[in-house]
Order: sequence, then C-alpha cells, then structure tokens
Amino acid sequence: MGRSDHRPPHLAPTQPPPLSLPHPRTRWSRPGARAAPDHASRVRELAAAPAPAPGGPPAGGPAQVIVLRDGAELLDADEAEVAAAAEDLAAECDALVAALSREWGRALPVDLRGHLERVARGEPVPAPLDVLSGEVALLHVWRTRPARWVGVGTAEARPGVPPRLLACAGAGDRPTGAAGR
Repeated sequence: MGRSDHRPPHLAPTQPPPLSLPHPRTRWSRPGARAAPDHASRVRELAAAPAPAPGGPPAGGPAQVIVLRDGAELLDADEAEVAAAAEDLAAECDALVAALSREWGRALPVDLRGHLERVARGEPVPAPLDVLSGEVALLHVWRTRPARWVGVGTAEARPGVPPRLLACAGAGDRPTGAAGR
C-alpha cells in the first residue's frame, strides 16, 4: 500500500504556507554549513512554545507543524531534479538531526507507517502524527521537556506535492514505532 493511499479526505495534505522562493528553475545545491543552524533555531523555538492542552488544540493554533524548507520550486521539475533535491533534503535533515542531537541527546527514529495504517483503519492517532504519517515515513524525535516532544523529518515528493523538510511538536508521551534507515 502506498503511503498516500487510503487517506481519509479530512487528512489530505494541506498546502505549505507561502514562502519567498527562488526562481522556479533554480537548482538546489548541497546544504551549506549555515542551513542547519537556521533550521535548528526554528526547531528550538517550536520546542519552547507553549504545549498543547491534553486532548485539545495546541496553544499556538490547530497544528504544530512547520515547514523548514519547501521544494515548491520543483513542482515543474523533471524526475531527476526532484530526486536530486530529495537527496539534498535528506542530507539537510541528517545535518539538522546531528545538530539537535548534540543538544538534546540521540533522537528516537519513529517509523510513521504504522500510524498511517491506523489512520486508514479509522483508529485514533494523536495530532500531529495523524497528518504527518501521510507525509513523512521517518520522524526523528526528542523529548525536550516533561510532556513535550519535537520531531523533524522529510516529506516525500509525489505528484503535485514537492519534497519538504518539516518540524513538529506534540504533547504527552514521545511517539514510538520501529524505525531504521
């Protein structure tokens, strides 16, 4: 079963917020040393934000998922360009995981496919994992303080949806799931 198959309509991916992007034909380049610190500071801000009330919406709005890097400029790109960009994005995610792991300890890799299967069966899945499971296969998760966790992962490209680097935060127990890369 494909990861985006059998997703209930109310969990369809949403459009990322509008970002200032380079020209549509700009090619992605390997991430520089300055890319990860910018992302890390945004993830730290997300981790420091007020936690959602148990069972309720997050204090900052209905979702605590942020787009760190958007591949919207790749919507009209050929498959080879998208594949190269996805590879670059995975390397950028790895650099971010390494940077955050130096601060918060080793990340727990969480395979979200099991959560997606639960969503497809109509079983409850806590936010933001209910939506992320249709976008991200592997989420790197840290407990940042009691009853608060953050995670980062890459959303895979598919027709009409570019690859993206995402960060999320949640309340309660840190999500689990068998994972490996």
